[in-house]
Amino acid sequence: MKKKRILLVLLCMGIVACGKISNEVATLPQPEKKDIWLLEDMSDRMVPGNPGGGVATAEFKEEGSKTHIELSGDGSYAKMVWNAGDSFEMITYNSSEGKFPYTVYTTSAGGAIANFTYSTTLTDAPYYCIYPGVRKLTLYGGTPAFGITIPIEQTATEGSIDPGSNVSFCRTNRPDANFHFLNCGSFIKFRLSGSIVSSVTSVSIKSGNTIAGNCILMVEEDGTPVLTNNVYFEDDVKSNTVTLTGSFRTGVDYYFSVMPGIMYGFSMSFSDGTNKKTLFSNNTINLNRSIISDLGTIDIGSDLNSEDPENAILYIESTSGKTPVSIAVISEGFTENQLSDFELLAKSAIDMMFSVEPFKSYKKYFNVWILKVASNESGSSITDGSGNITTRKDTYFESRWGSESYSDMTANLDKVLAFVTNSCPDVIHGIHSGIDVATVMIINDTRYGGICHTYANGRCLGMVPYVNSGGSIGWTYPDAEAANESTMTGGTRLVTTAEKQGYGISQGDWRNILLHEFGGHGFSRLLDEYWYNSYLSEVTAIDAHYYPVPYGLNISATYNDPPWQSALLDNLTVLENINPLYRRIGVYHGGQVSIFNRWRSEKVSCMMDNRRYFSTWQRMLIVNRILEIAGETFDINNFINKDDPTDPLRDIVSSATYGSVTEKIPPKIMPMLPAPVMHEE
Repeated sequence: MKKKRILLVLLCMGIVACGKISNEVATLPQPEKKDIWLLEDMSDRMVPGNPGGGVATAEFKEEGSKTHIELSGDGSYAKMVWNAGDSFEMITYNSSEGKFPYTVYTTSAGGAIANFTYSTTLTDAPYYCIYPGVRKLTLYGGTPAFGITIPIEQTATEGSIDPGSNVSFCRTNRPDANFHFLNCGSFIKFRLSGSIVSSVTSVSIKSGNTIAGNCILMVEEDGTPVLTNNVYFEDDVKSNTVTLTGSFRTGVDYYFSVMPGIMYGFSMSFSDGTNKKTLFSNNTINLNRSIISDLGTIDIGSDLNSEDPENAILYIESTSGKTPVSIAVISEGFTENQLSDFELLAKSAIDMMFSVEPFKSYKKYFNVWILKVASNESGSSITDGSGNITTRKDTYFESRWGSESYSDMTANLDKVLAFVTNSCPDVIHGIHSGIDVATVMIINDTRYGGICHTYANGRCLGMVPYVNSGGSIGWTYPDAEAANESTMTGGTRLVTTAEKQGYGISQGDWRNILLHEFGGHGFSRLLDEYWYNSYLSEVTAIDAHYYPVPYGLNISATYNDPPWQSALLDNLTVLENINPLYRRIGVYHGGQVSIFNRWRSEKVSCMMDNRRYFSTWQRMLIVNRILEIAGETFDINNFINKDDPTDPLRDIVSSATYGSVTEKIPPKIMPMLPAPVMHEE
């Protein structure tokens, strides 16, 4: 069962109409996050069933675990066994009254099959049985759905799971039947060896994706339970880590109870309360419902010294914010003896990115990690432009793209996430998940290319080759644009030579591609502001604006009341009094690679032609994202006080014809690269 989760972000930014910012009324409130797919919690509609009582039996339809595990004699499967005192809730839905009658079933004796007594009678089928019980309750498509919890903190239990951690479910048409329960979660088994096992007090497993916390239990038509980990209630808490606490012995089976899904690599940490050792695995594990995944015996050796990967270099260290904003720069197509070249390129690219506003003024919020990994061969594989490899290179992340067409540029995205999860210390130490570390790949290939893979959940990978061996390249404003800013009436017109000279030729190198693909698309979640000789259809909203982590708020689907209306357009007089350069702000036709039906806030910016300048609205979005990750509040006064609306190409270079005062020879003009690849799952 799939459902697209939509997040609507309304940025209401107020600036008073006077010559300078007022501290009393000019504070920018936090973005209002209103998710129109958030489900209503109907737990207050739960009512006891009718007076009565009876006895029913409960067993398990699948081999797996329940409140504790008993292995068969030959160890080939695990029995599902109840403990004495276990209970579960049965809930039904009375549609005429809009209420959810419920009762609790309790057993006085354990076993694979146990008798459960209940004190009230339910009369409306079907009946939904949930162990150990529900956290929240709602309706989805007219069918009850249940908010449940896979515990983030679990108790280490020898040979079994933490009682209460295994959510189980049964749907039946009789309240007094022999209930056949199904496990909803998955299980990870391991054993420990080493001389210090007895000193360990906690063991944690960390994945690049959610494996525990609050989720919702939905039911397929055939009665199969499905756990979904989207945020359905405002107070939902997710975790990519599960921790077992207690005492541990050598050679004993222990279990994590986790959500089903896929772990693209994982780490395990072992602590005695003072010291911690972290071990990593690049193995992909399919965590199937009701299946136990056995990691085998893990040797933790004779000490618990922390072991950060040797390939991690902390190039920029955060000194502000509650949480560092983490970036990973990873190598691709560099052999072992070329990794020093990669390190130099990575530092050069990061230095350039943090010389551009607003990254320059907010640099202290970032941790930037350079993560090195060697490939067996230099370069990158070549495709026919449609994804089929014509020349293969043995590189670590399997990067590839076409020589004449760049839209198929990709890599082994799962391996990238696993590598960042296992190699970035900010993930290893639990500051972020691998998904939350913005990642850019520098590729040891001189062909033209560059793309960003971006996800609805905030994950991103910018892919940037060392184009033209670092030589000069450039990009220009499009040759034609809409004749009418508000509508398609009048068609298109040619952009004059004088206009192009006014905008300037964006001259730079491969690092400008990195600024656009990673700084713009990847970290900042901005859409393109250039266009082709084609157009998108008229719409009232842009889907990406409603991702769990909103994307593309720099582009509007409407001319009237764009996202930057209240923050900027309503306050242009104030802004222009502060700095005349703010008068560049407006509503301009063209964007999201479409000449019509999309609008942007300024004529030209990094998202147009890769120049080292983000528009005012883009800078506001970037700063808001930085502060949100860092755990701080965006304040319009602070933003304006720090902001610099200068475009070096137009406002500093004496002649706007070229992008650098030291480069008098026109650069090789290149086409813009493809739009980002959007992954909604």
